[in-house]
Amino acid sequence: MAIYVSNDKTISFYQGDSGNITFTGIPTDKSYTVYFAISNPDTNEIIGEELTMNSANKSSITFTLTAEYTDSIPLSEGSSCAVYRYGLKICSGSMEYTLIPEVKTDKGDPEFQSAPKVVVYPKYSEGAL
Repeated sequence: MAIYVSNDKTISFYQGDSGNITFTGIPTDKSYTVYFAISNPDTNEIIGEELTMNSANKSSITFTLTAEYTDSIPLSEGSSCAVYRYGLKICSGSMEYTLIPEVKTDKGDPEFQSAPKVVVYPKYSEGAL
């Protein structure tokens, strides 16, 4: 497993590697459908497949990023890495709520935070799979 999450919530991986990412702070009042997506910061277009899971009334959820998934996140030919952004949304019925990027309302007016980064590095070997 070679997917890393830093203290500033940046996710980093090599194309073709696999691993798990756990998100905490999911409300437990009901079972939510949770969506994880990586997007291009220039176009806000979702890159690759949007992943979904059911929270089952738990406060944390773990998404598995497969080798096929990480391999599908594009890099420009010859690039040393690509930088994208990611988001996490919960839904139930007609309610949708974005958890990441955060919206802070500490001072009255909403303050929309920047989405955390995803840094993708090119694969250096194919491996056994």
